[in-house]
This record gives sequence, C-alpha cells and structure tokens, in this order.
Amino acid sequence: MKNEIIYTHILIESLKKKKEALEDILKFTKDQETVLAEEKFDEELFDALIDKKQKCITVINKLDEGFELTFQRVKVELDENKEMFKNEILSLQQLIRQVTDLSSRIQVLESRNKLVFESKMKAKKENIKMARLSSKSVNEYYKNVANPHIGEAIFLDKKK
Repeated sequence: MKNEIIYTHILIESLKKKKEALEDILKFTKDQETVLAEEKFDEELFDALIDKKQKCITVINKLDEGFELTFQRVKVELDENKEMFKNEILSLQQLIRQVTDLSSRIQVLESRNKLVFESKMKAKKENIKMARLSSKSVNEYYKNVANPHIGEAIFLDKKK
C-alpha cells in the first residue's frame, strides 16, 4: 500500500514536469510566432527555438515512458481503492486536463505558425527564382554586348 502512495506521487510529479515542459514549448512557439511576424525573417533564431523545443519534447517523451510504466504498476490498486486514493486521483485528473489544454493550445499555434512559415518560404523561393532569372538575363545581355559580331556573321556576304 505504501508503494502505491509513493507511485501516485511519482505520477503527479511526472505530470507536473510534463506541464512545465509544455509551458516552455508554448513559450517557444509564441516566440516563433513573433519571429515569423517580423519583416526580416531571422532563420538562426527560428532554428534555435526549434532546438529548444526539441529538447523539451525529448524530456516529455521520457516522462511519458516513465509515467506509463509507473501507472501500470498502480492501476489495479487505484481502481480497487478509489476512495482511499481520491485526492491523488483528483490531482492526476486536474493535471491531465491542464496538460491536454496546453497540448491543444500548442497545436493551434503550431498550425498557424506552419501556414505563416510556408508562405514566407514560398515568397523566399520566388525571390530566389526572380534573382536567378534576373542574373541570367544580365549575363545574356553582357555576352551580347561583349561579342556583338556573333549575330552579324550570318548576314555578311562573304563574296566580294
């Protein structure tokens, strides 16, 4: 019985840490939104935020694995003694709701950021395409200016 109480506290702590990691991800996602809203897109800052988010995701994955293993150990005991673990179960439920809410908010913000990011990349791609075409046109112009006789050779009468 004592082990189950310890395990439930481990579950609660695990969910609290997951909530903190999700709050960090939400903050980084909001920061990404700010970077995307800027006129000049800062790729390095955006990539740094992605790296920070990835670290949080790694922590969350480890917490989820530990939570699942611990929950399997106490699941039967919690089901059989709901009244005895009422406070712990209520804490777990509250934390699960908070974690779910944070996850939903992050998904919505990520979806918006994805659309903005894709439009920025599309515009950048168009700029690169236009720069290439412009560069090609300039090169062709200078070739023609540098060798003006190439086109005239066809029209010259070689008989004299």
